[in-house]
Amino acid sequence: MGAIKNLADPDNVHISSSSLVDGIPPNELAYYGDLITQASYNRAVGTREGGYESKKLSASFQNVVLDEEGSDCGTKHTIKQLITSKNANLFMYRYIRIDNGGLILLTSDNIAGYYDKVVNMRSPMYCTNKQYCSKCAGELYYKLKMKNVGILTNRIGTSLLNSSLKAFHDMSLKVVELDIDKYIE
Repeated sequence: MGAIKNLADPDNVHISSSSLVDGIPPNELAYYGDLITQASYNRAVGTREGGYESKKLSASFQNVVLDEEGSDCGTKHTIKQLITSKNANLFMYRYIRIDNGGLILLTSDNIAGYYDKVVNMRSPMYCTNKQYCSKCAGELYYKLKMKNVGILTNRIGTSLLNSSLKAFHDMSLKVVELDIDKYIE
């Protein structure tokens, strides 16, 4: 089975060398009881916390709406972004600002020309309109005919909920070796 955390003393870990195929050894029943309790706890509390986070996100972002298609707040602020062949799909149909101040929409036809280059990307973070303009938000949402983009945040809450539910099935302890010298300057 491997490492089993003691719920009464989380710093105390028991190593079970027995195989579950052979059954649970009588002297390790308490440790396996902790394993069952921990799984139930993760399911109950994780579901509650994931659901709560999802509701908070929905309530916070339900009024995030896009402005009319083609709108432009005119902000000069951008985010520097490195575009690579691996992350290019994340920036499809977003606008970048070029040296003369103009904007270019990244599409499948032109994005390869920006691979391994740092671009100045328009971002909703710097939008000055009351609703996000299409130049800061990009054109993808308009192509998908979505105006109320704030409701997409429920996907984050769903991901949180799913990850906590997966914890119910995975009680393994993970050990990572860290070299502290890499983190100290």
